[in-house]
Amino acid sequence: MREAGQVRIPDTIVCENGVVFSPVAMDASVVTAGDAILFSESIGPSDAPPVLLIMGAMASGVWWPRTFCAMLARCGRFVIRYDHRDTGRSTSCSPGAAAYSVETLADDALAVLDSYGIGETHLVGMSLGGYISQLLALKSAARVRTLTLIATERLASPDASMPGMDPQVPAYHARAAKLDWTDRSAVIEYQLGAWRLLSGSGRAFDDADSRTRRRGLGSYSKSVDAVQSCKSEGTRRLGQPTQRNSYANLDHPRH
Repeated sequence: MREAGQVRIPDTIVCENGVVFSPVAMDASVVTAGDAILFSESIGPSDAPPVLLIMGAMASGVWWPRTFCAMLARCGRFVIRYDHRDTGRSTSCSPGAAAYSVETLADDALAVLDSYGIGETHLVGMSLGGYISQLLALKSAARVRTLTLIATERLASPDASMPGMDPQVPAYHARAAKLDWTDRSAVIEYQLGAWRLLSGSGRAFDDADSRTRRRGLGSYSKSVDAVQSCKSEGTRRLGQPTQRNSYANLDHPRH
């Protein structure tokens, strides 16, 4: 069930060269997914081919920039982003109290689609969002038109020809077990450190922008339960997605 609203939040973007993008507005809706309430936003004509953006672990929908969503919408797409449980403006559990699994997060994505009356969609998944997208393609193939996977691992046996995760990443996240998840400032600093690590060395890490997104735009997360359960879920569904679920270039996805 979805409750539509007229909430419109400006998002002015100032580039390094001083260019200012005009504010982009998205329509906000609240989705009921089982025992959780999920916050979602959309942009573009509702009768256009839909694109559901699924972000990674401990990251809310704001990590899909509004300007990016607007660019997809201008290509003739109906774009939806949403906050996972325990992130942003969606239902939040007390630290360590979450009893759900990553498959629950996949069901949440289906609930978002159902709330918008969408049967089949293009899926774009980042990191854990890519894992969830593959899980959706396996458990509900008829709902997935194409898959676009970004910075994620395939939901199948390892491929020796493909590079694995940098050992620095799991080493960094090992400290999560000792983190005080009730300390908002400590959690934000921990998450910023993770994004700084993942940003690589090609470009300077924008600490100010990332800090703003964490503190001011509802991206704070208090639970790592979904992250810890990720690798244990979905393994019974290992297999190859059907041909209709393919990697796609969103500039020209099939309708």
